[in-house]
Amino acid sequence: MARKQRKYPEMIPLWMALFSDIIGFSILITVYPSIALEFNLNPLEAGLIMAVNGLFSFFSAPLWGKLSDKHGRKPMLLLSQFGTFLGFIILAFSPNFTWVIISRVIDGMFGGNYPIAKAIINDIVKPKDLPEQMTTIGVAHNVANLFGPALGGILFVNFGLIAPGLAAALISLFTLIITQVKLKESAPIKVNPEMLKIKIPDNSSSKSLDISSKKQPKWYSNKPLVTSLLILAFSSFGFMTLISNFAMFAFLKLDMDSQSMGIFLTVSAVFQILIRYTVYMPALRKIGVMNMVTLGFVLYLVEFIILGIVVTPTQFILIMILSTIATSATRGGINSFIGTFARPHERGKVQGFATSLDTFAQIIGPILGGALLTYLPLEFFGSASFIFMAISLIILQSARTMKKALKEKIKESEKSKDKSLPQAHMKIRT
Repeated sequence: MARKQRKYPEMIPLWMALFSDIIGFSILITVYPSIALEFNLNPLEAGLIMAVNGLFSFFSAPLWGKLSDKHGRKPMLLLSQFGTFLGFIILAFSPNFTWVIISRVIDGMFGGNYPIAKAIINDIVKPKDLPEQMTTIGVAHNVANLFGPALGGILFVNFGLIAPGLAAALISLFTLIITQVKLKESAPIKVNPEMLKIKIPDNSSSKSLDISSKKQPKWYSNKPLVTSLLILAFSSFGFMTLISNFAMFAFLKLDMDSQSMGIFLTVSAVFQILIRYTVYMPALRKIGVMNMVTLGFVLYLVEFIILGIVVTPTQFILIMILSTIATSATRGGINSFIGTFARPHERGKVQGFATSLDTFAQIIGPILGGALLTYLPLEFFGSASFIFMAISLIILQSARTMKKALKEKIKESEKSKDKSLPQAHMKIRT
């Protein structure tokens, strides 16, 4: 990690801001059930607290990404972070259920943090380094989740809703300050506006594309990019169907309580951090990102097959560790595909759409997983996730155009002399 930060020193404030943002959200993870009890909510109302945030983020993420392409990453990221800060302040002082919902709606409306952050990574990082940098986002989530939920629970028990709400708001304010003071603008339209007057190769034909022209091909005409987004969509559905119902499956199958599950999740998070820094990068350098993602999907398929036959907590934690390895192998690589194939002037818009796909999976996955646990034997809990991951693997293995384009991208980025915008003038053939 340190080595890559020295290679991309401009990334340090982004990682600081992103980690602080994740900590703020993780503080509230253990608080939502208590909010339901405090305001005497039924299960449907409690579910709305999480659902409305995801719903508004689903629609707002592509918009924030597109705005960052046009007006710059930094101002749009600051606005998005301010919305998060405002949402937490309202949550802290919410007198009733209605205001809790309003706080989550506002946070969802300003849901541009992740797509803009990923677009910044795409602006700065060369394609060969993208898998590692994208995987770091997952590591930030895991590190934050080691401390955030416990802190949120302690604050709520001792001081009520106002304490975790204000803690999350203060962390968001810190994120705003870091972004304003330390983060440098990276959007191509701001860093290198002359680039808009230059014709760059189009991804979907052999003709040149003037990105200042109104007659630009749509992003969905970019075949390698669409393939990458399809892989992301199916794999996200598979992942969220499983992970959102993991605790309930453990309870029904092994009679594991919340405390035991919390310990297991902590062990899994620690293991993923260790994997990221001891195994992932050496393996990635040796076998390449395509083979790494393929390996991850194969491990997922093995996991889903044996999940239904676990009979002891020890076997279950081994399953969780296997899932951790598979997640490390796939998520960063898939996001790097998307970042690599997105054209420079539409990275924000594309990352916004990718974030919406993830958000949609977060809405549908829990429902589908719950239905599997309700209507099918527990042995078949992993069946839907198996199908989704199998489809992702089939798409990946049959995507010859994407594989060829990825090799060309990495090769041409190595020849690029523009270090601030390493992907600015690269070609993708389809």
